[in-house]
Amino acid sequence: MDEQPETPPPPPPLKLLLGTALVTALVVSLGWAVAWRDLNRLHRADFEQFERRVAQLDSQLDDQLQTMRDLLKEYAGSQEARVALESRLASAETELERARTDVQSYASGDWESRFRGEQQRADELDRTAAELERKLAEQAEAGEKLATEAKSVKQQKSELAAARSEIDKLKRQLAHFTAQRQSPGAADGDSYRRSRMQSLQSALEGRSSAERVPILQGVVPAIPGGVNGAELAELMTGMDSADVRAAITALRPHLRPLDDAGTRALLGLMQQEDAAAVVDLLASAPAPASQ
Repeated sequence: MDEQPETPPPPPPLKLLLGTALVTALVVSLGWAVAWRDLNRLHRADFEQFERRVAQLDSQLDDQLQTMRDLLKEYAGSQEARVALESRLASAETELERARTDVQSYASGDWESRFRGEQQRADELDRTAAELERKLAEQAEAGEKLATEAKSVKQQKSELAAARSEIDKLKRQLAHFTAQRQSPGAADGDSYRRSRMQSLQSALEGRSSAERVPILQGVVPAIPGGVNGAELAELMTGMDSADVRAAITALRPHLRPLDDAGTRALLGLMQQEDAAAVVDLLASAPAPASQ
């Protein structure tokens, strides 16, 4: 028998091909979707991490800026404290120089040893102030060191004030002692009087108007023969009108007879109201007490 040729298989149905293509497309789309989702998730995580890093760097930068501002503020405060401290030190040195001048002016008579003690104390304070100035010059840091030095200066000024108080006390005692002792003889009276006037003039130098009044009241009564109007006017030059009036009122018994020039010199130191009161006082006052 003749062999029959094999017949080819029938082509797959069209629907099967379309279904296969559709499934393949779905699988591929699903794979891309999963891959795209993972990629987006990875990008989102990287972005969030980057945002956190930027926020952290911003926070660190803010902290550093604030620290810098604080340091600049502390530095400015330290500079102001240093300038103030140097100013107070200069004032303390001025007071020390004035204290030495006072001691030298009154270092005489029975009070010499005590005045030498005050002079030594003033010198010690001067050396302490010099040491403090050296420390200030060498100081490189502010803050606690400046506060410590400020406390030291305050203590030195307190000691200086105590020394000045003691000097004033000694001056009052000296004036009282001088007023109590016997006047010198006629032979050396002029020399003694000139010495007392010169000492009084030195004591008044650098004093305020109010500080001069008790010094005048304490020393003028001990000057032999009292003082005349011109001499008193010279001693009171630069004083306030009210203080001049108070001094003249207290010293009237110790003034020599006033001439026109002396009267004009005294009245020229006062304002009109005080001058009028002093004119009445001079016109009604009794004769000067003998010295």
